[in-house]
This record gives sequence, structure tokens and C-alpha cells, in this order.
Amino acid sequence: MKTMMRFIAVVLTAGVFASALAAQESADEQNKRVEKILKLAVQNLKVTLKGNNDNLKESAMAVVRDLKQAYPQAKLSGTIIPLMNILRTHSENSMRILAALTLKEIGDDKAFFAISEAAKFDSSSVVRHICASITKSE
Repeated sequence: MKTMMRFIAVVLTAGVFASALAAQESADEQNKRVEKILKLAVQNLKVTLKGNNDNLKESAMAVVRDLKQAYPQAKLSGTIIPLMNILRTHSENSMRILAALTLKEIGDDKAFFAISEAAKFDSSSVVRHICASITKSE
């Protein structure tokens, strides 16, 4: 729980820091700073998604979805492979479903391929059905 709170605090601090600096910078400087912060966030999310703590993984997936909605231009491709691994190998259906939903939000071709494969081959009929629904909606 402490680790999850620290992770959330780091993400929030980065956001507050970025918005405080935004008031003093030109649009080009702001865009560069946001890109740099997003790049660092993606690196941290990638490490978290590869970790062993499922609660942190859930939080990281929520952050990936939130970042994609807040910053559609964000390059979140660094999180695709760890998310694909969760979708393919995690023992819990709920984690595989969250990974599929997060991959959908990223919207990359590799992400949709992984979801379509899970729709065909996942061991759980629930996960297969949800993944099939995701692929049909796109």
C-alpha cells in the first residue's frame, strides 16, 4: 500500500510540477517539457507493469489509460510489451481484462493484434468474450 501511494504521489507531483512550469514557458518549451515528463512516466510505468505487485500493476494500467486520454499524442508504446505479457500470462482473468482494455486505449496495431489473439486463444471464455467485444468495437 505504501509503495502504491508513493507511485501515485510521484505521478501527481510530476503533474503539479509540469503545470507550475507551464505558466512561465512558451508553448514550444511546454510541449518539450511535457514530452520529457511523459517519457519518464512511461519508463516508470513499464517497470511497474513488469513487477510482481498486482495492485501497482492495476494502478499503472489506470495511469496509462488516463495519460492516453489526457495526452492523446503521448507515445505509450513502451508499455505495450509488458501489457501484452500480462494479457498472455497472468493467472487472474481480471488482470488480463484490464490489460486488454489498456491496450485498446493505447490503440496501437500491436495492441489490437494481442487483443484479437486473446479473443481466440485465452483459456477463459470470459476473457475471450471481452477481447472479442473489444476487437468488434474497433
